[in-house]
Amino acid sequence: MNRPIFWVNNLNKGEWVYRACASALSQTIPCNILFTDAHSSDNSLDEMLRAIEESPRGADHNVVLWRDPLLRVSTFQSFSEHWMHVVLNIAKEKYPESEWILQCSSDDISLPDRAKVCMEAVKHNPCSAIATTMFFADPLQAVDIMSSKPVQVPVSGFPVQTGYVNAGEGLQRLGYGSVIAGYSRKFLEKVGGFNVTPDVFYGFLAALDEGFYVVANPQHIHIQHAKESNLGFGGKLLAASGDELARLNELNQFQLYRTYFATMQRAAEVYGSIKQDDLNGLYSMMLNHGMGWYQARENLHRYHITPGIL
Repeated sequence: MNRPIFWVNNLNKGEWVYRACASALSQTIPCNILFTDAHSSDNSLDEMLRAIEESPRGADHNVVLWRDPLLRVSTFQSFSEHWMHVVLNIAKEKYPESEWILQCSSDDISLPDRAKVCMEAVKHNPCSAIATTMFFADPLQAVDIMSSKPVQVPVSGFPVQTGYVNAGEGLQRLGYGSVIAGYSRKFLEKVGGFNVTPDVFYGFLAALDEGFYVVANPQHIHIQHAKESNLGFGGKLLAASGDELARLNELNQFQLYRTYFATMQRAAEVYGSIKQDDLNGLYSMMLNHGMGWYQARENLHRYHITPGIL
């Protein structure tokens, strides 16, 4: 099997990106390392270059740093466009021979054996997505995990066993966001890209395709930190209060509903007939988040709070 792409995507995460890049370079099998920056306005680029120069290599990697030449507004939508451009164009241009893309957000950390564990699993388990379970930790706890010090932190709640994830169950049990996944290039090119939450959209579709396979061996650390500048809603919601919290909650519910609706549309376009159990999983999540969106919007009206935009 040829080298996987190990991709760290960044936008204005100068405080964290060095560590994410270092974790990519620590991978213990040879990888095609791809660092991308969506035209950050902070010190991200310097930190990424510093990581390339200083960080120890876990293997003989190829390393490319690509900076998006377009000046983008720091919004969920603009970063989604950047994300898809990298997946469908830049990765193929830089490393056309690579069959797999393992991605890592620039404020997270992958453990050194993540690529090795994933690629070994792929050899024996045909799939469109390969994932491992992961830790959920704050920045200080992450240091303890990396140094193998005992620390009590949450690990993926579902799935907890190695194997394939059923498409509908993965949605209803929030499995796709509870693990860290990589995808085959063939699969990504087949389904294309949309302005949606990637782990949910690609997770469900991969399960319908050749399979979403998870190794119950935590090989990634999702960093939980409250930050208003986060593009993801998790950190934004943790940092917000008052009217802003209500505004973000409505946007989050809208984005989730839009993601499930787009997933249903694309699944029908690409795969046609879908098992009823999998459809029921989609319907259930759409109903739940449709009601959540309605209630959040009602709350904005009640307190005369102007809605936000993505």
